[in-house]
Amino acid sequence: LELCQPSTFPYVTEHILRWPKQLVDLSITNLTDSTACELYTAETLQSILDIHQCSLRFIKIGLMNKGHTGMPDFSCYPNLEKLSMSAYNIVGIETPSDALKKLSPRIWDLVLHFDHENWSSGSISDFDEEKFKWMRQFAEMRKVEYPESRLQRVEIVFNMARVRWTPRP
Repeated sequence: LELCQPSTFPYVTEHILRWPKQLVDLSITNLTDSTACELYTAETLQSILDIHQCSLRFIKIGLMNKGHTGMPDFSCYPNLEKLSMSAYNIVGIETPSDALKKLSPRIWDLVLHFDHENWSSGSISDFDEEKFKWMRQFAEMRKVEYPESRLQRVEIVFNMARVRWTPRP
């Protein structure tokens, strides 16, 4: 299911998503262009995603509230394999430790987007020294403090340019 630029209030979206029995793949993007953009926060998206917590395997979430909110908690999603999210809602907002705690131990692929979806700005220049330090801490903590994590790849996307990092076992 792909929701691009949802114009409904989050509670309406939540009720619509109760219809399918099991949802495996969900994409909610272009939230900042939505008429209800300020209402789509980590908390409201948590409520929406939790409906299919046991069946979701792939989730993509666009930039929420122009980067002023954290990330939902995916730690209890038993089948989540791939998470794609706006980096602006994680890097620098969450601590590396909190971000790792919120990831499902089953996630093997994490995609962080340093793009603004439909904004004209946003590029590799947004990946400054502080974000580089954050990513280094994230990688070191994953390896040392979360050895049970299945995270194998973090892909960083800058508009259309892609940079990949593969953690060492």
